Amino acid sequence: MVRLRIAGILRSSQPDESIAIQGWVRTKRELKGFAFIEVNDGSCLTSLQVVLDESLSDYEEVLKKLNTGASVKVNGVVVASQGKGQRIELKATTVEVLGEAEPEAYPLQKKRHSFEFLRTIGHLRSRTNSFGSVFRVRNACSTAIHQFFQERGFFVGTHPHYYCQ
Repeated sequence: MVRLRIAGILRSSQPDESIAIQGWVRTKRELKGFAFIEVNDGSCLTSLQVVLDESLSDYEEVLKKLNTGASVKVNGVVVASQGKGQRIELKATTVEVLGEAEPEAYPLQKKRHSFEFLRTIGHLRSRTNSFGSVFRVRNACSTAIHQFFQERGFFVGTHPHYYCQ
């Protein structure tokens, strides 16, 4: 199964497509017999909703490990969403917890955080909407600048100056 970015899945995936995603858990809602988790990989602001049902072989064990901030790999099938606000969701066939996050110790919760607080947790800043957006804009600007100079024959050689081809 090919791993895809959530931005691409939300943009173009269709029901009955088998996919794999990797990311971190933003939220978890448990109901009787099934659960919903929102998984984000930083490729866009929107998270992908993943549906877990108790037919998964290790449902109870995995559910205990799935807290906000946990890193996961999910294989599943894209299905049309029955809820409002989303076109598709992922019905999980396997869920692998790559890294757990203790709810009491994990500093990022669903609420908004101040920039002063985010300065104290530099390793997790990129998981916030604010910093994720800034990084995506910075990437687009950098790509455009490099493309501009590459198309005009500029390149960086071993000499510290730019040369024209």
